Amino acid sequence: MDSGEVFITYTNFLKVMRDSQIFDEKVNQNTISIIISKECNATTNMIKHITFEQFLNAILRISETKYEELFKKHPKSALKELLKRNILPLLKRIEAAVEKQSDEFQYSLYTVSELTLKLIVYNEDT
Repeated sequence: MDSGEVFITYTNFLKVMRDSQIFDEKVNQNTISIIISKECNATTNMIKHITFEQFLNAILRISETKYEELFKKHPKSALKELLKRNILPLLKRIEAAVEKQSDEFQYSLYTVSELTLKLIVYNEDT
């Protein structure tokens, strides 16, 4: 995938963050908006699409905010923690919803499946 190619819409990115239960006392929708604005060099009302590179950078910044102490010692471990506790469990919940033919998750399964595949490939490359 070309790093400049559209990976996910901004709206779906926010839905993924909400559904992955990332929000807590350290990370909320405002935090996510600020991070994504910095990554895209634009205000959130101007952001329509996020590239895979911007997505990865945003996820890294979110892990820095959510797991601040761990990130200071070992950034890769903080990122893995975010993936393990939030992103991958979301995929399991979506798979279960698909099996039950539920429309609980409004964004496409393709988006999350594509995300998972790309993260696995990216992790193997680093």
